[in-house]
Amino acid sequence: MKQWDREQILQREAYNNGEENGIKTINQLNDILISEGRFDDLSKSVKDPVFQKQLIIELVDKDYAL
Repeated sequence: MKQWDREQILQREAYNNGEENGIKTINQLNDILISEGRFDDLSKSVKDPVFQKQLIIELVDKDYAL
C-alpha cells in the first residue's frame, strides 16, 4: 500500500471518529434538555449553532470550545 493510500485511510478514520464524537455530544445535549424539560432550548439549539455550542459547553463538555 502506498503512503498516500495510508494517509487517506487515516484521514477518513479521523473524520469518522470526529463525526461519531459530534453525534454523541449532540445526543447527550438533547437527552439533558429533554430530561430537564427544556424544550424551547432544544428547539432553539437545532436552529442556532452558536446557542447549541453554548449549551454543549454549559451542560455536556466544558472544554468543547478548545
